[in-house]
Amino acid sequence: MDRRVRLLLKALKDGGWHGKILQKAVTVGVVEAAVHLRLIEVKRIGIRGTRNSRGFYRITGHGRAALSAGWYPSREDVSEAIRLVM
Repeated sequence: MDRRVRLLLKALKDGGWHGKILQKAVTVGVVEAAVHLRLIEVKRIGIRGTRNSRGFYRITGHGRAALSAGWYPSREDVSEAIRLVM
């Protein structure tokens, strides 16, 4: 059970779109790994006048089920997903 993913899912459990995640333990790699594992989804919004975009995140049905059942991916699964997406 990975503590970083559990913190991320608890921060997003209300189901709304979030622009900032305030926990220090949740890094960009953990967020991208959770997107890869389909626990959260991302919506990219373009910033007007630039080529940059901003991400907004919310929990998916799989993430909500994992949070309620107490099942979280192991640290090895998260580390492997980080290596795949980064």
